[in-house]
Amino acid sequence: MYKTLVIIIMTFQLLSGIGLAQTKYLTPDGQISLLNPFGGEYFQSGIDTQIRWETTIDGKVEIQFSSDGGNNWSIIRSNIEAGLGSIDWVLPNIKSAACKVKIIPEMESSLTATSYNFSIGEESILPRILVDEEFEDWDIFPNIAHVTPGADQGHALKVINDKEILYIYFETDKVLSLQNNNSLTLYIDSDDDLLTGKPVNGIGAEIEFRFGERQGIIYFDNNRDTIGVGALFLIISPTVWSDRYEITMNLNSSFNGKKLFTHPKIRLLIRDESTGSSIPSENGGAGYQFGNYTFSPLEEYSLVKTSDEYIRILSHNVLFSSFFRKDRKEAYMRMYQAIQPDIIGFSELYPDYSLEDVTTRLEEILPSDGGKSWKAKRTADNVLATRFSFKHHSSAGPFGNGAFLLDLRPAYNNDLLVIVAHPTCCDNDSSRQDEVDAIAAFIRDAKSPGSDLTISDKTPVIIVGDMNFVGDPRQVTTLLEGDIVQEDIFGEDFTPDWDGTFFDDAKPFSSNLPHTFTHTGSGRPGTYSNGRLDYFIYSGSVLELENSFVMFTPAMPENVLAEHGVKKDDSETASDHLPVIGDFRLTYEQEESTIYTLRKNDKNGIPVNISSVETITGIVTASKEFGSDRNAFIENDQAAIAVYGDDIVRKLRTGDLVTVTGTLSQSSGLTQLTFDAEISQIIVHKKEELPKPRLVTIAEVKEQEWNGRELLEGRLIKIEDVQILSSGSFSGNTNYKITDDRDTLEIKIDENIDLVNISIPAERVSITGCLGQFKSSVPYDQGYLLYPRSAEDLDIIKEIEHVSILKLRQNNSQGVPIYNDSTKTVSGIVTATTQFGRNGPAFIQDGEAGVAIYGNAYVSKMNMGDSVTITGPLVVYKGLTEYVYDAEVSEVVVHKNVTGPEPQLVTISDINSQKWNGKEMLEGMLVKIENVTFLESGTFEAYHNYQITDGLGKMILRISNTRNLRGITIPTGKVTVMGIVGQNKSSTPFEGGYQLLLRFSEDIIMKRN
Repeated sequence: MYKTLVIIIMTFQLLSGIGLAQTKYLTPDGQISLLNPFGGEYFQSGIDTQIRWETTIDGKVEIQFSSDGGNNWSIIRSNIEAGLGSIDWVLPNIKSAACKVKIIPEMESSLTATSYNFSIGEESILPRILVDEEFEDWDIFPNIAHVTPGADQGHALKVINDKEILYIYFETDKVLSLQNNNSLTLYIDSDDDLLTGKPVNGIGAEIEFRFGERQGIIYFDNNRDTIGVGALFLIISPTVWSDRYEITMNLNSSFNGKKLFTHPKIRLLIRDESTGSSIPSENGGAGYQFGNYTFSPLEEYSLVKTSDEYIRILSHNVLFSSFFRKDRKEAYMRMYQAIQPDIIGFSELYPDYSLEDVTTRLEEILPSDGGKSWKAKRTADNVLATRFSFKHHSSAGPFGNGAFLLDLRPAYNNDLLVIVAHPTCCDNDSSRQDEVDAIAAFIRDAKSPGSDLTISDKTPVIIVGDMNFVGDPRQVTTLLEGDIVQEDIFGEDFTPDWDGTFFDDAKPFSSNLPHTFTHTGSGRPGTYSNGRLDYFIYSGSVLELENSFVMFTPAMPENVLAEHGVKKDDSETASDHLPVIGDFRLTYEQEESTIYTLRKNDKNGIPVNISSVETITGIVTASKEFGSDRNAFIENDQAAIAVYGDDIVRKLRTGDLVTVTGTLSQSSGLTQLTFDAEISQIIVHKKEELPKPRLVTIAEVKEQEWNGRELLEGRLIKIEDVQILSSGSFSGNTNYKITDDRDTLEIKIDENIDLVNISIPAERVSITGCLGQFKSSVPYDQGYLLYPRSAEDLDIIKEIEHVSILKLRQNNSQGVPIYNDSTKTVSGIVTATTQFGRNGPAFIQDGEAGVAIYGNAYVSKMNMGDSVTITGPLVVYKGLTEYVYDAEVSEVVVHKNVTGPEPQLVTISDINSQKWNGKEMLEGMLVKIENVTFLESGTFEAYHNYQITDGLGKMILRISNTRNLRGITIPTGKVTVMGIVGQNKSSTPFEGGYQLLLRFSEDIIMKRN
């Protein structure tokens, strides 16, 4: 059963000297009971103690000691009267966790009383036991899994307590999920009395807890009552599969008004109910005597940020957008005002609420000052909010986990890449591995030139969010070590940190507790124990974690709560996930470019270095587009600046990497480097790709810090989805107003560009250009102008084409949809929603064809039978054509609920031979196959493939996380099956790999006799 089993029990109160009932249990006639040492204790070497026993025999006894678990013995004292009951003993100066004492009657050696293992060591203050998925802190404590030397040597059981907590740690001979699908039961005889509680293996257990069922039974006063983890404040760690676990429970726990732990000794037993094997295998369980120990203090944390040098990041899953619920508003407000975050990573903040809703609410809770304001970007349900500027945001892979590149300037001379992730939950391990593989690949690619996002050398990276790591621990390894599991899809492994090492796992502790849990449950029978689901993973080579904690308000001291205006139940009122906070210090300052330095203005918006001779290096984003007698623009990844002077501008070409020397000047608020015949020079290095325009809003342009760092002026920017408030044709040297329906800005049509005489579009447009400024007097706080460089900088937003699903089914010769990576709109009837996972894929179909829909922001809005219209980007994933969610364009419109389509009657041969190079007619469709036989027997398991045949062909039937199919007996005769036709093939051409995806048990129709 077990390779090694260690249980460590620790309590919220020391049980010696805290009022535990000292009930005397009489030793039976003709026996000896060893009272001290009993087992599990820790003693400091060299101190005085007593060996105590109780007996009903007469005569003499001998007391012996072993420091190696009972293999070798030495005499402590002999020829002692049995009735004496105790002797003084000076503990030897040794260090061992396998010490034993035994008492041997001279007349009858079979009556020997032997202790369980106890420890002797040098420490007077014991190391704090931390439930943090690391187990080295248990090394000094004794194994009490057996009494007889040689018995159960492969097993271990350790127990220790402090004033408040009981800890349990054990190892199994195989990796398992302790809170799912196992037969392990923990029994605790809490009064060391065989005659009370449930009799099992020689103990009388008052507490029985069945891990696989996440519930147990309390046996008190001839009653048996079912309990959940909440009755014991039972914490189990880790949440991922393991062969080692730590458990804690509250020693002050009570049930129906009666305390569960009232005796100075307890006995424990772990039993595998499926095999009957147990730890220990000997009757009588494993005994432990509570001790009055002194432990090192808990790790300190600071509720407030202790230095402006630190960046405070808050990660919070807000439970189905409960951030906006009126009944939870005050709890969020009190906590967030106490935390005062600089950056917030939200999970489960769904698009039902706009980004404007998010920033408005944050301004209400955490008002901005100094001309700053909250900004927010979204990918699926992951939202990042901050007062820093966004340089880039996108999905970190195709699954809706968000990547946000922030510009921390001027507060810090750094960029910061924040990944806000929320992988799929629960049993969906394969999909969760896909998502973390994709995140790792995104970071790998971002560190290399040429990707959609390229980050500068030593840009700090932080991954936050509700990761839902409750299964395969490889998912954690992937993010920490860059160990990509599916390299054929997501590419090769890499070492993620800049110094060639792994990322760091912050593992913040729950406030005032030695636990790292971030998710809380109701504690009812069947529910999971509190666990660590939310993570902070970061690049430790360039970031120092100075302070971190998980805000669990029930455990925070009353005076701290009162000081900061927080209530005891706020963290659990707000969400089932707790706020996770980290204060980071940047240990590497990215090199400050000269352009960035020159952007510093005084209170009138005038450069502080005006009239100085300066040399800059950057890429030319506009050269002679406006004429050689007008401004050119140069930028790097930190800032931009205008360049003026015919002798410089005529030598520039857009896209050149150049170094230019000139005099810093200003014209009507526009900072520029001006030609000076005495000192100016230009060096052209090489041709570079133009930087992508920074996507900004009109509000961000108008609200930039002109009294300080004016970091948007001179930049190549893009403003999306605006209306030009004029008609007719563009004229040269003319300004035109644009609006995004909230703010307005002027664009300047230079007389030299090819937009002159072009019709002004009536449609909404996106406009790219260099940002200039023209204001006639100080302060230079307004007058920003956007300069398009050509007609290509003006993109008319075309109406997204509404097509039939059949049109989407057209593939190329590789089986890739011809509309791959394009945005289309389709309509259909929903045939599957969350049956294959919280994120899907769901499926819709019309009268001709079907298609998959992936992403919780889609799926959560749909019900079976809904008539819907879907808009979004189309991709191919392992041959399966599917819509994926993109917050910028995706939309679901639910029209009404109708009767679902009838399944199409097909054969397996029809599915396997469908035309993949052309119109793939059956993929995504609800079908029915008759006279099917399963080629396996037993019961259905989640995430398993099963072969089926109808006599004409064979194919895979896939069981995903459909709960009402798991455990059902696989049919042995011929049946009819219904399901969705999916596809899973790892490489092109996508000509096979078809699967039948069963949605629920009703999709199997038994033949009637």
